Amino acid sequence: IREPGVAEKLFPESPALLLRVCKKHFAASDAAAVRAEILARAETAAAQLEAPEGERRALLGEIAALDTRSDAAIERFQEAVALSPLNAPWRFRLAELLFSRGRYDEAHEHARFCVRSSPKNRGYRALLEKIVQARLTAGKGR
Repeated sequence: IREPGVAEKLFPESPALLLRVCKKHFAASDAAAVRAEILARAETAAAQLEAPEGERRALLGEIAALDTRSDAAIERFQEAVALSPLNAPWRFRLAELLFSRGRYDEAHEHARFCVRSSPKNRGYRALLEKIVQARLTAGKGR
């Protein structure tokens, strides 16, 4: 199953399904070639998907994130959020990506929005706390 051409032979052209398959079955480093092939197919399918533009951008952002293209993932999620500024899950994902790149101030802005929109969401609160802690720690080194 870890041979070239597997994505086209086995999987439908559903970008969301291809992402789930990648996350669940091809996350290991020894599956990098197949994962890259599946993600390339998912990216092509997402670009052709008849869906609202924000959804397409968020999907492309998730594909880029799984393909370890953080800058592209951030850019796609920023575009998705610009198209749908009240979408807390997209802002949360953007905050996670920004946080992972050390862009704490930007991550903080998006995580705060998420917590304000859904104060009882533990995931949103936990990310905001991590960002606040990172900002405090980074501020000590200045």
